[in-house]
Formats: sequence, C-alpha cells, structure tokens
Amino acid sequence: TLDLFLSRVHPEHPHPLLATNAAGLAQGKPFDHEYRIVHPDGEVRFVRGRTDIMYDQQTGRPLRRFVIIQDITERKQAEDALRNSERRFRALIEHSSDSIAVIDADNNILYLSPAVAIVEGYTDEELIGRNGIENTHPDDLPFLHEIVQRLVDNPGQPFPVLWRRRHKNGHWIWLEGVSVNLLHDPAVRGIVTNYRDVTDRKLAEQKLQAQLERLDLLNHITRAIGERQDLRSIFQVTL
Repeated sequence: TLDLFLSRVHPEHPHPLLATNAAGLAQGKPFDHEYRIVHPDGEVRFVRGRTDIMYDQQTGRPLRRFVIIQDITERKQAEDALRNSERRFRALIEHSSDSIAVIDADNNILYLSPAVAIVEGYTDEELIGRNGIENTHPDDLPFLHEIVQRLVDNPGQPFPVLWRRRHKNGHWIWLEGVSVNLLHDPAVRGIVTNYRDVTDRKLAEQKLQAQLERLDLLNHITRAIGERQDLRSIFQVTL
C-alpha cells in the first residue's frame, strides 16, 4: 500500500516524492525520482525510481503503476565525496598566498586562483583568456619559451621556474614556482604552475651580491697598495 511504501521513505522525502508523483500523473508520462529509504535495520539507502502508469483507455483513470527501483547509494556517496573534495580544494586555493595558474601549450591563461590578486595585483577575471607572455619581462622570454618546450616534451615532470612579471601597479616582481605539464590529464588539460612572489628575497640577494663585489674590489685595491710602496704606483691602483 501507499502508506507502507511511505513508511519506508526517509522522513525528508515523502512530500517531495508525492509532489513528483502528482506531477507525473497530471502529465500522463513516465517520470523519474530519487529519494532515500530506511531499511528495517535502520540503514539508509539512496534509490532511483522510474514510474510508468497504465491508464484505462475509456475513462483515462490510472489502473496500474509500474515502478523500477535501482539502488544508487554508491553513486551518491561517490558524488558526495567528490563535492567534499572540491570544497576542500577550493578552500585551500582561495586562502593560499601562493597563486596557481593553468595555461595551454601556447601560454594562453586558462585558470588563475584568487591569490593572483595578492601576487600580481590583478583579479583572475582580468587575466584569464589573455596570453601569459604579455606581462613577462623581455629578458625572461627566451627562458620561458625554453621551459614551456621542455614541459611539452616531458609530461608529468616538474620543472622549477623563476621569472619576472609586471605588477598591475607597473613595477617588476620576481616570481618563483614549479610547473608541470598535465595537458594529457583529462581533468586538467593544461600546464600547471604553483608560484609565489619572491621579489624581496631577490632584491636582498642582489644587494648582498653588490656588497660582496665591493668588498672584493676593496680587497683587491688593498693588496695592490700593499705590493707598491711608491706614491705614484698607489695612485695608479686607486684611480
């Protein structure tokens, strides 16, 4: 009976199920519905039903109901697991200070994580669809072309990258990351780069290198002066 059937349906589903049933009867066509049932032992299962109604040809009244029910619990659990995984992934990339970029083999930008606004000053919408070469420092273009070719030739192999891009405010920033070719992966179909702003570190390294070069020059001058005792030779070294 209908009451017995509804007693097995999960408490959240009877009303939507009855509404679907009423709509199907009104249209006079087979209809599908998904809902949960509760087994006598308390286990909850997802099922998908397809209902077809046989009608009296003279009166048009429904005579019989044919229902095919399929257990879809595993499919629903897999879908839930995928949604949860996507939520976790989205939470990770949306709150990360590192940016993630996906480009095709021609350097066209397919995807950028929201962190690009922190790193480069642009929103992801401003850059998606544009070519990644546009804001790249001219001196780094040969390196990037070489890296992209190596990535294309070596699917799945990660490569370190270090290059400069122009920030939205106009200044150059140093970016460092790791790129991997996932063009062969149907879920990605792109070259993925995880990168961060390392401008402060690079400027500190350049400043340190300049200091070391000055110290080396000073040591060279000091040694040269020590090797020459006459005033004219000392002036030649210092000048």
